[in-house]
Amino acid sequence: MRGIKTILMIPVAVLLLAGACTSNGLDNGDSADVILEIAGFTTPPVTAATSTTGFCSTSTAIGCTVDTDCPGLETCIIGGCTLTVVEWVVNLSNVPKTPLAAGPGNDIAMIDVDIIYSFLDPVTGVPVLANPAPRTFGLGGQVITAGGTGSIPFPPIALQDLSVGLEAMTGSLAMVFNGTTLEGTAITLSVAKPLSVEQCI
Repeated sequence: MRGIKTILMIPVAVLLLAGACTSNGLDNGDSADVILEIAGFTTPPVTAATSTTGFCSTSTAIGCTVDTDCPGLETCIIGGCTLTVVEWVVNLSNVPKTPLAAGPGNDIAMIDVDIIYSFLDPVTGVPVLANPAPRTFGLGGQVITAGGTGSIPFPPIALQDLSVGLEAMTGSLAMVFNGTTLEGTAITLSVAKPLSVEQCI
């Protein structure tokens, strides 16, 4: 049986792919004088890598890479798959509805993102992972000024929801970004994106 480890990897630098989404803003008729729109989105896959190290067959506290690393006639057991969640980055624009919609009152503080994800078996169509209740990830209150843009990183999936059963699959993510203008009006933005999981080879 293969083991699995999960790691959250925060990239040091992220290249924004502008223009990946168009017209993702929606004026939902609320009283805010600004609209939140998506200017770009990076959606790297969950990476998968087969472990190159292991443990001795009997002395399991001894790490190894080859049999000679182990005492006596023990063998080195190498295996397992490491799935790594790479953060996504959304580039958000704060678009004023009129020239009078200026900051700081119309600056938007980003609160969190709610994510509902579903992975279906490509053959049977049966859900492998379905999360009917959203996972919520904080966005740190980052402020996007009126007429400005901001890049916000977040994990696309919870570490505890990863398993080897998701290898080589693509899931569907429904996301709702939640923010508020500094004068106190709530603003939301909904978008759907696919999330791919690589396969250990």
